[in-house]
Amino acid sequence: MNKKITIILIIVVVILGALFLFKNNSVAPTVQNVEETPSTDNTAPVTSPTATIIIDATTKSTVVVTYTDSGFSPQNITIKKGDTVTFVNKSSIGMWVASGPHPTHTNYPAFDEKATVSNGGSWSFTFDLVGSWGYHNHKNSAAFGKVIIE
Repeated sequence: MNKKITIILIIVVVILGALFLFKNNSVAPTVQNVEETPSTDNTAPVTSPTATIIIDATTKSTVVVTYTDSGFSPQNITIKKGDTVTFVNKSSIGMWVASGPHPTHTNYPAFDEKATVSNGGSWSFTFDLVGSWGYHNHKNSAAFGKVIIE
């Protein structure tokens, strides 16, 4: 009899756990891993696939992009209009995030940190223009990425 009760309890726990996971996954953003290959013109990277953040249209979100000595990660992201991206510097050099092209930053002039952040610092920007916006580290223009706003 005890064996039957134990089996029934295990089945109930598994079912409740599965329901909990499915419920939470329906509202959580998902991120795909990307394999990045720099382009030859330093204006936009070539990736396969692009990291995509999926968010409920009524929910505003903050996405974190980390800058290391290897560059931005994820390098390319897709977000919704009104979402915020926080760039965190975990590199050994300064980070100054700005839109393309380098050095004028004229594609999206508001998307320009206009200051250097050292290791451990961060800068956030809320995107209010739909489009595809290339960006780079003004202190290291070989490090670049793209934010796609839908």
